[in-house]
Amino acid sequence: MNETTLNFFNSLRFGEVQTNDNLSVIPLYQSNGKTLKFISLDTALKKDYVEIKEVNSSGSVPDLMLSNLSDYLVFVPQGEELLGAKQNRTVNTSILVNKKTNLTIPVSCVERGRWNFVSNKFTTSDFMIPSELKKKGLFAANYSLKRNLGFRADQSEVWDEIDQISRKAKVVSRTSALYDVHKNYEKNYDKLISKFKLIPEQKGIIAFINGKIQGIEFISRKPVFRKYYKKILKSFALSAILNDEKNFDIKPDFCLSQLQEELAVIKKSEWSKFKSIGLGFDYRLDTRKSVGSVLEVDNNVISLSYYCEN
Repeated sequence: MNETTLNFFNSLRFGEVQTNDNLSVIPLYQSNGKTLKFISLDTALKKDYVEIKEVNSSGSVPDLMLSNLSDYLVFVPQGEELLGAKQNRTVNTSILVNKKTNLTIPVSCVERGRWNFVSNKFTTSDFMIPSELKKKGLFAANYSLKRNLGFRADQSEVWDEIDQISRKAKVVSRTSALYDVHKNYEKNYDKLISKFKLIPEQKGIIAFINGKIQGIEFISRKPVFRKYYKKILKSFALSAILNDEKNFDIKPDFCLSQLQEELAVIKKSEWSKFKSIGLGFDYRLDTRKSVGSVLEVDNNVISLSYYCEN
């Protein structure tokens, strides 16, 4: 682990455990708040600073073209769901896009049954992919990176996971769209996450399902994290709702002890360094029980995604 990343993990601070039903979260803070300035993809698209299109009229399932037309750096999180064009996609890795830049970004299809234009451009949805699918995407990208194949997902695995989620959720989609599952469960999400409080200084969360740690999500700019806060919660909410177990006897001290154990693993593990799709470098961790990605730009940690096997 390099000095910047180690200093980042040492700078993290944690709030009190919040619980509703079988989902628990711990707010995540950072003791030193300096970071690069950037805006969210959501904001950039709404202001027409960014366009996302198919790479050409024929399209390419694992690639999209992103054009940043603005003088802002734009943060694109792994797991962001993109709607429109020839089929809905999700972004395979977190990216910080430079000003006035065109990028081909790696994506996965989350709507197997459609391959026709419904719009020229993509928009973002109110959802990210479920946490379990995001974890599998991290493992798949790590496997691909080790073979010099870039930030690729296992498309068959993505479709299989969406099929399993749809069956479990009892949602039938005409185009096998993950978005249709989200829309059917929107009220359930809202009910489950309604009791969680966003703290003013918060930059991330640690999530637990049935009292077991699932993952850590961090974005270094508070305004950008606030944009994604509910999306991140919803990604864990679906996994909590569909989980076969339902343990409501959550012990906060046990949650905190698991967090400390994971941080110890993170700090002593070797992280592999890869050039990011956009600015900076992507540091990757991959053990049998955990997987993680840290996006670092100019000695600033921009984001962290870390997931555990249970």
